[in-house]
Amino acid sequence: MLNEQLANGAFLTVEYDGKANSMTIGWGMEGRCWNRPVFVAMIRPSRFTFELMKKAKTFTVSIPAEGEMKKELIHFGKVSGRSENKFRSCGIILKDAKEIPGKILEGCQSYYECRILFSQQMDSNGFVGSELIRHAFYPQGDYHYIVFGEIVEKY
Repeated sequence: MLNEQLANGAFLTVEYDGKANSMTIGWGMEGRCWNRPVFVAMIRPSRFTFELMKKAKTFTVSIPAEGEMKKELIHFGKVSGRSENKFRSCGIILKDAKEIPGKILEGCQSYYECRILFSQQMDSNGFVGSELIRHAFYPQGDYHYIVFGEIVEKY
């Protein structure tokens, strides 16, 4: 079910030092690692959200109901939080997360609150037999960071 929800888009949100930013994600996984429930996300280092995430210890994922918030998902994927307050521009209300320091986006169907356990940039040599992926998704060599977040709360 998560794969179908993410295919329609979700908001990954990070807050640090009173500054919150969200970006649109369409990739991610839920599973178990290190005897903990985890949400695994991929974030390019060029993203403003990643700048905040390097300092923060938590992140949230807010997943709208299918067909909802499409305009906002597109906007959040195109505009950088460095230059615009996307929440204000789209009329989105932020609420405090229940269990972690961070924010969720009001009006979504599902939420994940995560504590960052591990983050590392992908190594281009790891694409074993997958040159097509490397060339299609990373022509500039801007490899994602893979971030493992322990799911602290899910609702």
